[in-house]
Amino acid sequence: MIDQLNTWDLAIYRLINLTHTSVALDPIMVFLSSSSTWVVAFALSFAAAVLMKRPALLRMLAVLAITCGVTDLICGHVLKPYFKRVRPCHWMEDSRRVNGQCGSPTGMPSNHAANGMAAATVVGFFGGWPAFATAGAVAVAVGYSRVYLGVHHPGDILAGFVFGAFMALIISWLLKGWVREGRLLWIGKSHRQI
Repeated sequence: MIDQLNTWDLAIYRLINLTHTSVALDPIMVFLSSSSTWVVAFALSFAAAVLMKRPALLRMLAVLAITCGVTDLICGHVLKPYFKRVRPCHWMEDSRRVNGQCGSPTGMPSNHAANGMAAATVVGFFGGWPAFATAGAVAVAVGYSRVYLGVHHPGDILAGFVFGAFMALIISWLLKGWVREGRLLWIGKSHRQI
């Protein structure tokens, strides 16, 4: 069973990384995978929430930051050292690397995928299904970009999605009262709607 899963994982990896590629797509995938992209997006969201005086949105963003911080820490310092699954770009000679990027030796689960799905789940938890669908689509695009760039197996991405969603549900559930009642991050008058 495990051998079959590994075979499928490698076949999907080769399909995305070696077959379905384009020079035109390369910069888009690099953009999606860049941590700077998401730090700027978060900063702009935070600034917009302050300017629009939306304290509930600020509190949700605080939960999102906490969730991604905890998820990233556990993925990078606990799960990756435990699983020790080597990134494909470190062992596959024919792996296609865009801009020569590869990353640290281990890649299970993907921090990008875990953080992306954690963020999408927090947004969905407090914003509903339409918000989750939009944020989830972005998270999937980020996960796809990691395989496209050759730095993760699809299984690493799937594991990251599951772990990120799990962590987000737990943390969002624990902090939901603070977001709704305005106890987590108090800026101005509390609103029921984000």
